[in-house]
Amino acid sequence: MVIMDKFIIAMLSVLTLYTTAEAANLSFKGTLIIPAPCTINNNTEKEINFGNNLVTDKVDGVNYRKNVNYTLVCTNPPSNALKLRLTATDAGYNNAIKTNMPNLGIQIYNGSTVQPINTWFNFTYPTLPVLDAVPVKKAGTTLAAGDFTATATLEVDYQ
Repeated sequence: MVIMDKFIIAMLSVLTLYTTAEAANLSFKGTLIIPAPCTINNNTEKEINFGNNLVTDKVDGVNYRKNVNYTLVCTNPPSNALKLRLTATDAGYNNAIKTNMPNLGIQIYNGSTVQPINTWFNFTYPTLPVLDAVPVKKAGTTLAAGDFTATATLEVDYQ
C-alpha cells in the first residue's frame, strides 16, 4: 500500500508539471455613437400604389414607374455625410424586391441607376436621393393576374 501511495504521489507531481497554463491580457476598444438624429416619413409607413390597371405583358422595368416620395428630417446632425439603405427580401433577379406574386419584383432606382437592395449608398444631407420604384418580371416568365404586395425598410445612418 505504501508503494501505491508513493506511485500516486509521484504521478500527481508529474501531472502538476504539465498543467501550468499561460495567461495573456486582452484589451477591448470601441467607440459608441449616437444613431443619426433623423426621422424618415415622420415615422409612418409609406405606400407606393401602382394602381389597379397594370397589364401583365407591359411589366418590363420601364412602364408603371412611380416616385418614392419620402421625407427625411435630421436635427443637428454632427455631419451631413449620411447613407441610406433599402432592406428587403431579394427576388433573386434584377436587383428587385420580392413580392407575394411569383416572378414579379419591384426594382428601385436611385436617379437613373438601379439601386441594389440591402446595400448602403451615400448622400449629402439635405439633398435627398431621388428614388423610384418600378415593377419588373423575371426574364422568360409570364405573370398571372392578381393583387401584389412587397415591403422594404428605408434606413439612414452616418457614412
